[in-house]
Amino acid sequence: MKKHILIVHPNAQALREMRELFASAGYPVMTATDWDTAERLSARFPTDLIIAEPDRFPAHSAGGTASLAPPGVPARRSTR
Repeated sequence: MKKHILIVHPNAQALREMRELFASAGYPVMTATDWDTAERLSARFPTDLIIAEPDRFPAHSAGGTASLAPPGVPARRSTR
């Protein structure tokens, strides 16, 4: 079973390109242009992987990966 991917990026063109890339490989992909939408999507739909740039969402990051995690999964942060 393919993993479900959520991509969070404020640029619509970047979202389209990333969606096309992963969807062409057969992955179910959701996109959001803001963190609030990403949180709502991940709470409502199964999400196995979230791709986001932490620098774009400073209120939700700690210098590493963003802190959003699918329901029931503890958020983990890693540094670059």
